[in-house]
Amino acid sequence: MRLGSKEGKAPAGCTIVSRNFLSYARVAGESWLRHHPGSRFYALVVDRLPREIEVGVGLEVVEPDALELPYFDELSFRYDVVELSTAVKPTFLSLLLEQEEAVVYLDPDMLVLQPFVELQRALRSSPIVLTPHTLSPIPRDGLRPSEEGMLNTGVYNLGFLALRRSDDTSGLLGWWDSRLRELCRIDYAVGSFFDQKWIDLVPAYFGSAAILRDAAYNVAYWNLHERPLERRDGTFLVRGQPLVCFHFSGHDPADPTTLSKRVKPGLARTEVEPGSALDELLRLYSDMHSRHGLTICSRWAYGFDRFDNGIEIGTLLRRLYAEQGAEARARFGDPFEATRADSFFRWATRPGEDGLSPFLDFLYRSRPDVAAAFPDVPGDDVDAFVHWAREYGPHESGYEIELVELAGAPGDS
Repeated sequence: MRLGSKEGKAPAGCTIVSRNFLSYARVAGESWLRHHPGSRFYALVVDRLPREIEVGVGLEVVEPDALELPYFDELSFRYDVVELSTAVKPTFLSLLLEQEEAVVYLDPDMLVLQPFVELQRALRSSPIVLTPHTLSPIPRDGLRPSEEGMLNTGVYNLGFLALRRSDDTSGLLGWWDSRLRELCRIDYAVGSFFDQKWIDLVPAYFGSAAILRDAAYNVAYWNLHERPLERRDGTFLVRGQPLVCFHFSGHDPADPTTLSKRVKPGLARTEVEPGSALDELLRLYSDMHSRHGLTICSRWAYGFDRFDNGIEIGTLLRRLYAEQGAEARARFGDPFEATRADSFFRWATRPGEDGLSPFLDFLYRSRPDVAAAFPDVPGDDVDAFVHWAREYGPHESGYEIELVELAGAPGDS
């Protein structure tokens, strides 16, 4: 596809969504273009839109084929929707920077409320601009978010990233992409949190990177304790200055009374008080989603959730597939095809010499509590384990019972 031209002083905006998040892309794109006239806003839809869908005025949709990733099918099977959407971010940004001088990535749950004046100033002197989650120490009072959480998930929030074309930018995107191909997931043991934790290394690796310490940018549930909102004469303010962009991370626009699902009730550092500026902002955001088709879009099924025989893939099979390594995965061919004798699906559900399919074996290994209850598998406990896998496993571990039945495993009666 042909992307936009390089004209215009404002950087281009962009986001990445799955089709059921189209209303988010519409809201983010509309708000970006309102405050950056003459700019562009691109939305990569990782699982493609349903046909004959009106995407919205000004929103330029990019389909995954434009990324020209020969291993995209593998990524879309091995990773869930969040992992995939973050794993392709460096490739998407590289694509846009072939046409645009500068690009600002926004998570789809971001709302722009003012022009990015300070950000554009930062981009003129630094080709890589990051925003930290917080700008000051967080009290150790048992509430959330906490500094311990930031240490696990990353210093910088990758729902916001600004890049200008440069050698350092190319180096960053190439390095980042190579890491995300295999390690774009949550794995605290190896220090991984999607695409985000890697960016802790960027200020050390790329000397031109800058940290934007403007409190009006990337305001979210994790920093509202240091950036309380107010509204004056119709303008949202933070520390007395106009709020530039708000990140509705973990917020459900269908429920404007709750700030974020990522913090358990009673542990939130910031509560939504009725009639407060925060309450008004959440309701404004909810209204925008209603106008942009949230009810319809949210019902669309994710495009990479099932094999071509209709059986849901689920986390366990994605992890089992990833465990096989690149060479083994290549032998399976298209991982979504279930009917071929040498397909991943057939291999995963075919019982081995011990009577257990690779899927059942992986299920057993992924549940230490189940393994402790049935310690002799394969062996005397195999029938009891398979009974558990049929009766309780689908609910507890999130898979379809056909994956057990297809194995023809021990325990059949």
